[in-house]
Amino acid sequence: MILVSPTRSSADKGWRDDNGGQDTNSRLTLDLAPARYTITVTTTALEDEIEGAPYTLRIRSPDFPAGNADANRNCPEDSAGRIVARRLDDGRTEFAWHVEDGDRVLPRRRYLPSNPPRGRWLNSSEIIVDGVNLGRINVRVDAETGRIEFAFTPTGGDRILPPSRYFPSDAAPGRWLRSTLIEPGG
Repeated sequence: MILVSPTRSSADKGWRDDNGGQDTNSRLTLDLAPARYTITVTTTALEDEIEGAPYTLRIRSPDFPAGNADANRNCPEDSAGRIVARRLDDGRTEFAWHVEDGDRVLPRRRYLPSNPPRGRWLNSSEIIVDGVNLGRINVRVDAETGRIEFAFTPTGGDRILPPSRYFPSDAAPGRWLRSTLIEPGG
């Protein structure tokens, strides 16, 4: 069994499987810093098919800041979402994080001025979901085309460029438009 984080190899994370479980069961060992943890194991197997079924193991801790490797990047299960943006009547563009099947999160810094600099990424303030800092929305105006482009940088991760990330230059004021789904926790 090999476990790999989105940003580090299994050796860097301290994950190891010693095959020390009974019969064909594996025993997974992870060295964690002292803290409070919640461990969630999920599977899609039926109750009578549990043995040997694939599963997902999530480890979370409220004691670590988001992005801490020991806490599985500490992203809430419902952290997946989309960048949403709308043009305002005064020419500015407002953007936010919309949790999938949930609420819109409005970061404190969330406005692109009507005449922004071109070619330089600007960042929102932190996107906080369930008390966890997921990361920041990034926005820039393409130096050549003048189109507004959005991205997301998870805390401790690399910038994510969703396939649907450009805000149309002719968007009508007031209507929220959205990006492709983004999963900050991997």
